[in-house]
Amino acid sequence: MLSNYVAAAVRNLLRNRTHAAINLFGLALGFAAALLIVLFVRDEYSYDRFFPGYRDVYLLTPTRDPIDRRLLAERWDFSLPDLAAKLILQSPQIASVARIMTADYPTHIRHGQVEADETGFLWVDPSFFRVMPPKSLAGDLQTALATPDSVVLTRTAARKYFGRDKPLGEMLEVNPAMGSDAAKVSTAFNTSHPMRVTAIIDDLPSNSYVKGDVFGSSLAAYSAFALYDFTADQGPFRTQSNYTFIRLRPGTPVQQMQQALSAFATHNSDTSTVYPPGFTIGLHLTPIGELHLSPPGVSSMSPRGDRTLLAALIAIAVLVITSASFNFVTLMTARAGQRAIETGVRKAAGALRRQLIMQFLGEAVIYVALAMVLAVALTELLLPQVNSVLKQKIASNDLGDPALLGALLVTTVGLGLMAGAYPAFVLSAYRPAVVLKGTLVQGATGGIVRRALVALQFAIMIGLGIAAATIWRQTLFSLNNQLRVDDSSILLIEDACGPSDRAFRERLATVPGVAKAACASEAAIFNGGMIVSAQVQGGPETIMVSGAVDYGALEFYGLRPLAGRFFDHNHGDDGRLVEGETAGNPSIVINEAAMRGLGFSSPSQAIGKMVIWNRRRWSAKPTPGTIGPSEIIGVSPDFVLDTRRELYRQIVYVDPASFSVLSVRLIGSQIPEALAGVDAAWSQTMHTRINRRFLSQTLQHIYADVLLQGKAITLGAGLAGVIAALGLFGLSAHSAEQRTKEIGIRKTMGASRGDILRMLLWQFAKPILCANLIAWPAAIYLMHHWLQGFVHHVSLNPMIFVGASTVALVIALATVAGHALLVARTHPAAALRYE
Repeated sequence: MLSNYVAAAVRNLLRNRTHAAINLFGLALGFAAALLIVLFVRDEYSYDRFFPGYRDVYLLTPTRDPIDRRLLAERWDFSLPDLAAKLILQSPQIASVARIMTADYPTHIRHGQVEADETGFLWVDPSFFRVMPPKSLAGDLQTALATPDSVVLTRTAARKYFGRDKPLGEMLEVNPAMGSDAAKVSTAFNTSHPMRVTAIIDDLPSNSYVKGDVFGSSLAAYSAFALYDFTADQGPFRTQSNYTFIRLRPGTPVQQMQQALSAFATHNSDTSTVYPPGFTIGLHLTPIGELHLSPPGVSSMSPRGDRTLLAALIAIAVLVITSASFNFVTLMTARAGQRAIETGVRKAAGALRRQLIMQFLGEAVIYVALAMVLAVALTELLLPQVNSVLKQKIASNDLGDPALLGALLVTTVGLGLMAGAYPAFVLSAYRPAVVLKGTLVQGATGGIVRRALVALQFAIMIGLGIAAATIWRQTLFSLNNQLRVDDSSILLIEDACGPSDRAFRERLATVPGVAKAACASEAAIFNGGMIVSAQVQGGPETIMVSGAVDYGALEFYGLRPLAGRFFDHNHGDDGRLVEGETAGNPSIVINEAAMRGLGFSSPSQAIGKMVIWNRRRWSAKPTPGTIGPSEIIGVSPDFVLDTRRELYRQIVYVDPASFSVLSVRLIGSQIPEALAGVDAAWSQTMHTRINRRFLSQTLQHIYADVLLQGKAITLGAGLAGVIAALGLFGLSAHSAEQRTKEIGIRKTMGASRGDILRMLLWQFAKPILCANLIAWPAAIYLMHHWLQGFVHHVSLNPMIFVGASTVALVIALATVAGHALLVARTHPAAALRYE
């Protein structure tokens, strides 16, 4: 009996090759897209959960929390290196503490003829592999970093430098290459040292917060930890690149530990003399299993994931699967009516209704299973390309996960039963005599259901199209509207503004293709900086941020004063800190937000007024700074590059000691030559590797999640369009076939070819127009809510809605036009002889 069912299914598949191919390919395409999304989302949620006992491991994250919830809290992933020793002494609940310190410059490693600037070099404590134990391939990880000259390699690094997997006991020449300033502290930080390979570990998966290939012992006298210990509290090497991980003893109440950390932070920090009133400093535990999807922190070791993006991807997967399922069910039910004769013959031959039900349901499940197999094959084929785009290492063997396999099985059976329900329970109920007389089963209800499913398919397509267009508009607004210059021609060079870097800046001015350069603190460029309090005489105290800029830096970014002037060499108070004075505060420029916060009603009213504020510089132990008055010499337009957050009230001033980045404007037509000239000038005057990037790259990083959302939804809209078009193509072929005799009669009665064509096109245009009634309200609600996540955003454009609907209508009409034209051209006599 079973073989009979399978044979009938195969015969039906071969007899309707075109419709079967459309049906299976459309469904497989939807399944494959959903599978790729599920694998990516699963990978995002599994970060660092491969470490044994990961539930007991936490990253220590300092925070600065405002009492006023309208202000943004600040969270740092980094912490001070000496914090670990204090915690282990005061907290018996902590089993182990381990620190990681990244290198500001790539460490130079050599073995024989192989040498490289290793960007994956990390300085770690000997306890690191007890806190986060990876898979060991060789050596004892418990003691691997116990000696100062020890180093642990991943399998990839071992093959890179030694050409084999287990080079235990071999030596590497390691130059920390920490730069000329570090060399002034000790030449050990800029010379090569022999280090012994003591262990080999498996490569860390891409879904790990810790990114590294070479792990050096923190006990080395030339490590980044040693440089930290060598320098004074106010020195330039008080690091922002140390990360502290702790492993709690099993069973430790996390809430109790969190309270102990809060008490520790309160006891060890005096915020009342450092920050304006209304701020508290805290220490928080972030589980490593949740770290990747937690709120982003300053100086993160690796980029965070975005729960909003993952939710959007899941929604896209559901919509694509829904569209593909609607398409499959529509075509299956449409073709089922043609099997009425077969059903009648089978019943006349003695087939029972339950047997027919099993046959039709079984056939539908078999078709879905074939589509699922094809989808898995497509997923395996496309996964390497997806990994390349996302820079991930999502493994195809994840498809073997029992939970995922169970979901695929349930989907296959459930969709198959849904698609086979109509022929199984409706056709099998008809009496053989009625069917064998030639009366085809044509129910109005079936046509209505199919048109409704088509409308839902195109509603999904239109909705995704509107969402994609809105996201791209907002992205372009965020990347371009706030910037008054071409970001693709602005180069940012780090650590090029110090007194010892003057030779480089002078050489840079002579490089062909370089138009202009200006120093600033990077925070000042991005509307950030040190938190300070400011007030006009007799006015209320206002919380602001302060940042340092050089002469001409504001003009460099296309800003013009709304009132007053910007900084000028000819005004002595502007350059008070340039001359080395520290007793008073220099002249300041404020933005419009700060002007309003200080109580001025117009820019001109603020000019010449004195503001008392606490000028602070970065140090490992924050201080209140220099409190004193400054004259407001200018008001600048509000300038923010991250449109998702509130604009800060900002004070800027000239302070060379706080400059961190050199902005260089390149002439667009000479960018390749200018870059080569910049690199040559650096190598001739500096003794470290240049760290440069374009401003556009920074902006792309800021909006990486938004860009990925836009790409994903655009791809989803495209897939929905393809699937809907495939379904409509099959449905139009079926409809044309069903209405051939009707069209012959209409033409005999005088209908023209144009009349027939308009009738058929209108038949399929109506569901598309109805789809707008579903898509538009849903898109308005969802995209309005999404745009509220941006402080500065575009408005919903009605033309996007009209455009998405027009594209859907054009796709639909173009899809069915071929069949409609073919039927309209059929001669009446041939049409009347049909069937």
